[in-house]
Amino acid sequence: MGRRPNTVTTTNSKTIYLKKVGELLKGFRNKCGVTQQQVADKMKLSTPQYVSNIERGISPPSIEFLRQTSKLYGIPHGVIAASIGSEITNFYLAELR
Repeated sequence: MGRRPNTVTTTNSKTIYLKKVGELLKGFRNKCGVTQQQVADKMKLSTPQYVSNIERGISPPSIEFLRQTSKLYGIPHGVIAASIGSEITNFYLAELR
């Protein structure tokens, strides 16, 4: 039988996954030369804190956030979704080893 994850492992896995997704989104933002403040302004957020929380892996990105960032960064949302999907796949494959 396979290993059954405990709460600590699941929590740690989620934290690691969120950090990887945040790093990926930060990389897209940096390649476009856009600041967190500019993202917040374009999305009509009161502060860039939400963007920062996502990029640091504290908060998961919402679907709407992903749609808006793909438009803002000029990257098809399918590319962002595929990149995130690749991160998920790589993360879980590493967990199985």
